[in-house]
Amino acid sequence: MNEVQVFQGYTKEQVELMSDVERGKLAYAYHQQLVNQIIQIHKQFLIVGKTLYEIGYLELYKPTYESIDEYLTSPELDISRSWAYMLIGIHRCYVLKYHCNIRDLIEIGPKKLNYLRTVIDEQNIEEAFDRAKTLSYDDLRRSFNEKDINRGMPERAIEPGYYRFERAEPCQSGEMYLGTQTVKIVRGETGVLMKVE
Repeated sequence: MNEVQVFQGYTKEQVELMSDVERGKLAYAYHQQLVNQIIQIHKQFLIVGKTLYEIGYLELYKPTYESIDEYLTSPELDISRSWAYMLIGIHRCYVLKYHCNIRDLIEIGPKKLNYLRTVIDEQNIEEAFDRAKTLSYDDLRRSFNEKDINRGMPERAIEPGYYRFERAEPCQSGEMYLGTQTVKIVRGETGVLMKVE
C-alpha cells in the first residue's frame, strides 16, 4: 500500500497538476520558509556561542566537571570541541571585540563568520560583512587574497621551546589548546609549528 505524503496541504500529484505560476508561488513560499528557518538557526547558534562563552569564562562547569572540554562531552550536550569553540570564537570576536550588530551576524551565519575571523580587522570589517552578505561561502573565500589571510590575527614572535597554556585561542587550522597543556614550539620550513607534548 502506497502512503500518500501531504506537504503543507499538497500532494505530489496536486503539485504536478499546478500551472507554472501556481507552482512558482508555492516554490517561493517554501524558499522563504527555508530562509526564515535558517535565520532562526543562525540566531540560535549565536545564543549558544554566548552561553558557552559565559559558562567557560565563569567556570560554571565546576565542580561537576574539571574542564569545559569535559563539560562539552556530557551526555546532555555531547557537543564537539571544534563546533563549540567556533561558536565561542564568533561571540568573542564579533560581540565582545568588534561590538557588531547582531542582525548582521545572524544574516551572515556562523560558517562565514568563522572564516572572516582570519581576514578582518577594524579597517576592513564593514567591507568583509558586505561581501559575506552577498557571496556564497566559497566565493567569499575566493574574494580574499593570500595577503588578507591572518590579517585579523595579531602577529606574535614565538621562540622555539616548551610553553604551558592555561587557555589559548583557536589557531587558523581550527585546533584549540584549552586547559593546561604543554606544547613544543618548533620552527619548520613552513613556519612555526606546535606539537602537543
